[in-house]
Amino acid sequence: MTAPRFGGPWTQQKLEILRRYLDAYTTALKNQPFSLTYMDAFAGAGAYSTPDDEYREFNELRRGSTQLAIEVDDKPIDRLIFVELVRERVELLRGLRDRHADRGIIVVEGDANEEIPAFCNSMNWDDRAVVFLDPFKTEVSWSTVAAIAETQK
Repeated sequence: MTAPRFGGPWTQQKLEILRRYLDAYTTALKNQPFSLTYMDAFAGAGAYSTPDDEYREFNELRRGSTQLAIEVDDKPIDRLIFVELVRERVELLRGLRDRHADRGIIVVEGDANEEIPAFCNSMNWDDRAVVFLDPFKTEVSWSTVAAIAETQK
């Protein structure tokens, strides 16, 4: 399976905002004693191409949110958790994990609405997390958002 084809200029803008946020967040916490986790709740395949890309001479794969989190280097994220429901995308994420074996990436095949509350319940006092919720459709239940808010982390 190749990377999914979706999105447009707004996708690139959203990912640039995420990249800048992760850079600022990790810089702000780099001297704090927190353990930092990035959870991508609807991780996808790790890369994508837009429908317009098919008209280019070379079909360029664009870095997805998971790759942006891996690339944070000011204060590398301690733990990266990628949750995906679609098996083919999970396999691509496992390949990404294997290429970055030194980063401690965890790939979870499952429903984010079940995985996020379990993750939130497992957090310790010194844990902080960025949970990226970017579903393809309206797949996030309100109880999932509430579980994140209740951690106050």
